[in-house]
Amino acid sequence: MATVRNNARVDAVPAQRGPGRTELRGAAPASAAVAHRGALAPARAAGALESAIAPVLAPPAFPTQPAPPSVERLAPDVASTRVEAPARTEAPARVEATRRSTRLTLVVTSAFLVVALVVAGVITSVQSSARAAELVRVNARVALDVAARADDQSLVRSANRAVAGAAAATQRAAQVAAAGAEVASAQATLAATPNAGDAPRSALQAAMDALSAAMATTGSGTSVATLHAGAAAVPVTQQVAVDAQTAWQVTEDTRIAAEQAAAQAAAQAAAAEQAAASAAQQRAAKPTVARTVRSAPAAAAPAPAAAGAGDVFSAGTIGAELNAYRVSQGLGALAIVSSGARVDHAMQMAASNSIWHSTVRSMAEIVGRVSPVSASAMIGAYANSASHNAIMLGAYSTAYVGAVTYDGWLYTSIQFG
Repeated sequence: MATVRNNARVDAVPAQRGPGRTELRGAAPASAAVAHRGALAPARAAGALESAIAPVLAPPAFPTQPAPPSVERLAPDVASTRVEAPARTEAPARVEATRRSTRLTLVVTSAFLVVALVVAGVITSVQSSARAAELVRVNARVALDVAARADDQSLVRSANRAVAGAAAATQRAAQVAAAGAEVASAQATLAATPNAGDAPRSALQAAMDALSAAMATTGSGTSVATLHAGAAAVPVTQQVAVDAQTAWQVTEDTRIAAEQAAAQAAAQAAAAEQAAASAAQQRAAKPTVARTVRSAPAAAAPAPAAAGAGDVFSAGTIGAELNAYRVSQGLGALAIVSSGARVDHAMQMAASNSIWHSTVRSMAEIVGRVSPVSASAMIGAYANSASHNAIMLGAYSTAYVGAVTYDGWLYTSIQFG
């Protein structure tokens, strides 16, 4: 029975029309209507709403069951079904479109990233190539600078070596020239100190020979320092020889002065004796004889000249040696005059076996004697005396010479004017 009733309700249900749109809209909750308003519009246009409502059947009525729910109570479910059906139909398309849009965005983004990476790689490669090229150029410039500096340094070193070599050569030449001057000075000193003694003269000769040998080998075995040391040793021995010669000259001058004093004293004594004898003769003689005796002094006036001794020596030979010595000292030659007064004084010195200056001292005078007889030895003896040498090398124009030889000695008297 119940089954028949149920079938009857089922048969009756299809004939029943579903609730209208207004009823469904009133039955559905306001929130559902608002949520699915956009989705219901296409469903109404396509008739999907009626097809979805049509199959809905009323629930069977059982005796123990309350009355079936009204269509109004089912409306919310039906409204929900009607709203969700088109949503389910439209959602895949929108999702698919969204997915396609996302995929396109990803593809575009990926392509953009790839292009950016490629461009970045290209830029990086170009920059790396540019940096590498710049590094190569920098290295090339640095290499050129280093090479240029090396060349400059090499040139500077070469120039420094050349300058040092030139300076060394100049210094060596200067030292050799100075050593040559020392040798020449030593030779002159050796010639001017014949009476200095064997020891001083030998030491001077040895120092001069050593310096000459060093000069000959300077630059090829002998250093400039050795040459300088050798040149410094010569003046020491030279001074020793000069001091010895000076000491001898002082002794000789003292001896000569003593001899001159003795000669003058003897001459004065002889003159006094002669004067006394003459006075005695005059007192003892008769007046006529006295007149004869008084005239005798006039005849006896040349007696001092007769007291001289020796043979006259060539004044020209003495003058030639004197001028040769002056020329060697860088001075001019003198006019040589043979003087009778100087010859008389030389004879007087020879007669007294001593030397002294004459009483006529209006001009500078030098006197001396040497043995054996030699004009060069005579001028050398004068040169070895500082005072005599100064007169010989004085600023004069004429030399008045007198020279005699006696008993193996050469006596000279020379005045300068």
